[in-house]
Amino acid sequence: MANVKSLIRISVLVTTILVLNSGVAIAGGNEVLFEQLTRLAQIKDHQAQYHLGMLYNNGLGTSKNPKLAFELFLKSTQGNHPLAAYKVGCYYSGQFRGAVDVDKEKALAYKLTSAKAGYARAQHDVAFMYFGHNESETLKWLKSAARQGYRASLDVLVNLYYKGDFVEQDLVQSYAYFQLRFRDIPLPGDADRFLNDLKEAMTVEEIEEASDLISAFEQKPTQVTLDANKGISLAIEHVHTALKSIPTEMMPPKLAGVWNSDHGYIYKIEQRGEDFSWEVDSPITESGSGTIINRDVSTSWQNNDGSGKGSGIISSVDDNNRALRIEMSNGTVFFRSLVDP
Repeated sequence: MANVKSLIRISVLVTTILVLNSGVAIAGGNEVLFEQLTRLAQIKDHQAQYHLGMLYNNGLGTSKNPKLAFELFLKSTQGNHPLAAYKVGCYYSGQFRGAVDVDKEKALAYKLTSAKAGYARAQHDVAFMYFGHNESETLKWLKSAARQGYRASLDVLVNLYYKGDFVEQDLVQSYAYFQLRFRDIPLPGDADRFLNDLKEAMTVEEIEEASDLISAFEQKPTQVTLDANKGISLAIEHVHTALKSIPTEMMPPKLAGVWNSDHGYIYKIEQRGEDFSWEVDSPITESGSGTIINRDVSTSWQNNDGSGKGSGIISSVDDNNRALRIEMSNGTVFFRSLVDP
């Protein structure tokens, strides 16, 4: 069979592909999901903070931003989110170097939190953080992940007990974990050859003992692991549930769309959560950005005449929380265009 490090690399790659591709579609795509999660994260929804962090982590619905992803994961851990704790541990381990200083002690602490909560991938990682200096903790966490059917951990246990380098050689354990590793899936050629070699090295009694271990082995992923494997579909499920329970007044009013002002200009506004930006093409060239806090808005802009800042209030919204009218402190009034859908 392949060596331990190769097995780890292959298993991590396969797991990553499965997680990233296990999502389901949402109306409007990942950009809409990003906007919805942003709104929820801003009202301290810890699950939304984790999912939004994953979008920034993977560049889905927005540009990749590891630093912002890390900040969101860290905030999510304040709500004891086990998957966020795992990601914080990954960042402290050196994922996206430059986003945060590497800190092996913090990496272990956060991944250990996730492992104790039942996340198989964290359990596997923790096992290797103990590898070489703590045999009991290494085996404990490898076996915890194996009991969830985590194939990378099963691969390693097969090799450890077969080679006997880190633990005492135990062909019964190696055989049992091998059969569990390939339970319900066809054996690849190299694995079939390994199994034949293993059987030849074992007595009939040892094979029977291994079969008894397999029969008694209960293999079931935890809810945390099942959630992690859902990938982006878990974020969509959360958005659908959370948005129904959040009072409208707690959500930033929706500004995106086409607007007019009493100056006669037409503004095209885009919005991401509490942040928005706009452009004017004619009769002047102007661009600007702003922030919404409750119903208050603060803005800054630049146009042909220079630049400036302002503040105002959203004075009218409809039943869908769409802003209809903004009154600025300088007397300018903005109102949503009648042609805006």
